[in-house]
Amino acid sequence: SGAEHAMMVSLDREYLQKSFKEITEGKKFTSYIKHPIEILRLGSEFGERATRLGEFKKGIARGATPLEAGISAREVTLDFAKAGATAHALNRYIPFFNANIRGWDKMITEFRTHPTRTSLKVFVGITLPSILLYLANRDDPRWDEIPQWQKDLFWIVMTEDTIFRIPKPFELGIVFGSAPERFLEFLDKRDPKLLEGVLESAVEAGSPGFIPQAILPIIENLANFNFFRGREIVPRSRQNLPPELQYTRYTTTVSKEVGKLINVSPAKIDNLVQQWTGGLGRYAVNILDLVLEGTGISSKIIEPSKTLADIPVLKAFVVRNPFGSQNESVNKFYEKLEEYQKNEKALKEFLKTGDIIKFDELKAKHPELLFFHDFDKEIAYSASARYLRSVARDLSEIRKKQDAVFKSTTMSPEEKREKIDEMDRLKVGVVKRALALFPAEEPIVIEKQLFDASNQLGDTLNDVPLLAREKPDIYNMTDLNREYSDTLRGITLADLEGKKIPKTVPAWYEKEASLEVHDTFPSIPLTKINNDPKKGFTFEDFITQWQERLLITDPGELRTFDKRFPNAHQGNLTPAQISALRDYHKLSGEEQELFLEGHPELKEDPGDEWLKLNPEDNARLAIWGNANILTEEAYDIAQQMIKTLGIPLKGLAEFSLPPKGSEVSHTNYLDAVKEFGANSAEARLILAKDAKYREWRGLDEIDDSVRRLELKVKGRELSEQREALETDEEREAFDLTHPQWVKDERLIQAIEIGVPENLEGTYLQYYSLPRTGFDQERLLRDNEDYYNNVWLGILGNQEIDFDKIPTVEFEEKLVEYEKQELGAARYAFRGNDLKFDAEGVRLGKWKPFEERNGKPRARVAPKRKGTPSSLGELERKRRELQELDK
Repeated sequence: SGAEHAMMVSLDREYLQKSFKEITEGKKFTSYIKHPIEILRLGSEFGERATRLGEFKKGIARGATPLEAGISAREVTLDFAKAGATAHALNRYIPFFNANIRGWDKMITEFRTHPTRTSLKVFVGITLPSILLYLANRDDPRWDEIPQWQKDLFWIVMTEDTIFRIPKPFELGIVFGSAPERFLEFLDKRDPKLLEGVLESAVEAGSPGFIPQAILPIIENLANFNFFRGREIVPRSRQNLPPELQYTRYTTTVSKEVGKLINVSPAKIDNLVQQWTGGLGRYAVNILDLVLEGTGISSKIIEPSKTLADIPVLKAFVVRNPFGSQNESVNKFYEKLEEYQKNEKALKEFLKTGDIIKFDELKAKHPELLFFHDFDKEIAYSASARYLRSVARDLSEIRKKQDAVFKSTTMSPEEKREKIDEMDRLKVGVVKRALALFPAEEPIVIEKQLFDASNQLGDTLNDVPLLAREKPDIYNMTDLNREYSDTLRGITLADLEGKKIPKTVPAWYEKEASLEVHDTFPSIPLTKINNDPKKGFTFEDFITQWQERLLITDPGELRTFDKRFPNAHQGNLTPAQISALRDYHKLSGEEQELFLEGHPELKEDPGDEWLKLNPEDNARLAIWGNANILTEEAYDIAQQMIKTLGIPLKGLAEFSLPPKGSEVSHTNYLDAVKEFGANSAEARLILAKDAKYREWRGLDEIDDSVRRLELKVKGRELSEQREALETDEEREAFDLTHPQWVKDERLIQAIEIGVPENLEGTYLQYYSLPRTGFDQERLLRDNEDYYNNVWLGILGNQEIDFDKIPTVEFEEKLVEYEKQELGAARYAFRGNDLKFDAEGVRLGKWKPFEERNGKPRARVAPKRKGTPSSLGELERKRRELQELDK
């Protein structure tokens, strides 16, 4: 009958070319299996042989002759041997060419011969199971992620942990199984592409193919596209890598090693093996992988724990995790990205070449691109494509993390499986949320991005420990400003008309208008604009540049000019400012200081002055983080704007709006910092007086007293004058002419070292006394509290023997005494004032009269005035006086 030769695999089997007589003569099994592949081929044909043998037995049981039963067995499925010369010839190069034709022929023949019976069989055996399975699966989120080609070719049976797939009959399965499924899914989702897809699938299934199998995988590799699976061979995330690194975690080790040797993509090598050898070749390569890893030729990576989809043979009936990298949502996402980028590129090219007609036609045909362009700012892009690119970057980051997990040497297989599956689900969630923004009508990506950004205001971006000093990072108006600047680039407020957008979006456009005006003014004090040609452009150059800029009307030329001279706005000065600035720079240092006293406007920042004159613009820029609040009026306007826009207080830009009651402190602090510096006494005094404002700025408590800072601020001008003096004589003269300043400086010192406030007066009195004499010591003696707490305690001085401190009367007479000549005159001065003499002895100024050279001597009896009685006595008296004067 030829039934044995009607099977697909049997057509090229040499042992089946032998006669039935040879097979039945008792040859051994090994005579027909001379290669391991023969075992696999026998197993492959076993299922089909069983079907035909079953039909043959049924025919014999019905009383049919062996020939009739054999013919019936040959026709029970497809008769692969039935073919014309052309089909036989093409079948040698195109697998299943003849089988495909025979399948359609048999289906049509059956419907023509037995229409009712065949229709009933098809409905019960194919259509009804397909409908029931779809109804059971449609609410399962995994259903949407299974690749469409699998749903077309298999019945999908879902369990809680595993998804099984059962092959459908090729032609009948597509037409009477997959088509009804697609139609029901279309009714559920109203996606017209589902109906388009079923027609494509039917055509593909009905087409025998016209590309020889030998060159088909080569064409696929060149196109980097698997026509059967409908997806790229090398994933996008690896297409920019060197060829030997273009593989996935499912690529075989053999292909990776071969790829290294010949510098070819391992994923494409796998595709060649798969297409040329089928599933049997894949199993053979898997065996070689084990050999390479077992012998150490290739390093073995601890792979994630296996699933049923990784086990040979069984994996043919199991759907791999539908949330993996090749799921349907991810494929749709990249298809949409490619489509949008292609049209975006075309629109840009039309603009570049000036083909406005084609540009307008393509833009009108694809409103979903949301294409915006601004010739003046050289902006042209598709908002939709840009959004999809941002999502693609997110997916790329997730893939990098997955690769790191896969290559980890410390994680267990179970941990790897859990992490990889978790990130796969995350990817699906990302792309599904992105695709949801692209309904049949115009995409809502702009609205989505604007609301996502706006809704983050006040959110904590990173947590910090409870007792940590640093503040948590809060998403504020500065962050929102940055997001809007990126999202709304090239988009006018008119372009958003009719769209649902946050209230902060129109406010952002108003802020941009205010900022554009503000940025035309110099943003530094006029005296700080450069005047040294060695350091670059001077203020005279900026004036010339600004005047040239005012004459430019072409947007392109203006853009080029601003790139070339970005600081030209520093020349935006009034004639009076220009004249005063020129006069200022003609003077020397001291003369310049005097000149500024008569022209304080030169110390002002024109940009800040504009803000002070325009409080509404000041408030608008402040809440977006582009300026500081400079007036109380601007503060009140900003408060109202914040309330109107619904901005949470935590979402305000840092330091943009001070707490209620600290408005004056805020403006004064900013002025002080600008003029004197953040560490100046003026700035610190404001912070010391307003703790609430200081805490709002996030600064530490001021370790200075308010009184000291007030004195520093009070004496700043005189202190700077004294510091400018060069000699000690000049400084002494300055101190004499400014006694109050000297007193304040002494008080500052007292406060600095911690002198108690009730003793500060004594401290000032002490240093007001002359350093010569004993007035300071007597002050210490008479002020015991000051002496103990300040002199000894704070200053750490040595104790003073107050017994050695002379009285005021003695100190005055001592001056007279020291005016006397040495010898008899001084002796006589002492002799005439015995109280003075005794005080001098007590203080150790001199010795008593009766002591000489440290030895006690009898006091010499006083003699009457006159000439000594002898020369000896005269000499003795002279030596005595000399001794007393020592």
